[in-house]
Amino acid sequence: MAASKTGSGLRSCLSCLGCGCIFPAIFIVGLVIAAIFLLPQFTEPPATSAIPRPPEITREDRWSLQDKLTAAMQEAGSGPLRLDLTLPEFNALLGRADPRPAAGFALTHAWAYSAADRLQFVLEGSGFWQRRLTLEIDLANPTAPQRLSGIRFNEHAVPDRLVRLIGPRWIERWLADGLGINIRPNTPTSCDIAIASDVVILTGVFPRLGIPAQGAGQ
Repeated sequence: MAASKTGSGLRSCLSCLGCGCIFPAIFIVGLVIAAIFLLPQFTEPPATSAIPRPPEITREDRWSLQDKLTAAMQEAGSGPLRLDLTLPEFNALLGRADPRPAAGFALTHAWAYSAADRLQFVLEGSGFWQRRLTLEIDLANPTAPQRLSGIRFNEHAVPDRLVRLIGPRWIERWLADGLGINIRPNTPTSCDIAIASDVVILTGVFPRLGIPAQGAGQ
């Protein structure tokens, strides 16, 4: 008798899949996902923005950046490049970036500012169903236990667990597809970034940051 009741209950549940009872549940899940990505409280930045404005870049900063690029390329030859840049010089370099839309994000403007032993990047653009999207990325020095220490999506903090789970993979893909920058360690073209005493240290190959490729015949 018990077996009969169980079988009857199972058949009843399976029949619901055919009669449409599952579709309201799917609809509710869809509404929750839409709310996360589309409702103003999630997608619109707060009325009072906490994002610092882009730093001023002078003509001297651009000149000194070009001098450092030329000297670093001559010293590197066909090997990896090393650049020691002030923060204004680094932001001038970011202003020369020519990224392709990649990993669901199209960049229009980027700048960085320093805080303690980390760099905080602001990426303005569009993507993930947003016509206006601002991403803030906190990047600690290579010696830190967690290199990617925070992400904010239109000034709303992404939970730390999601940052650790999907953040590094997304950034790696966006850098590779959008800027041709490979951050995987122990590869011939791997790149890295660090900050020491307000000096940004770049090493590697940066093909779409306005830096010509190194090597003979290039």
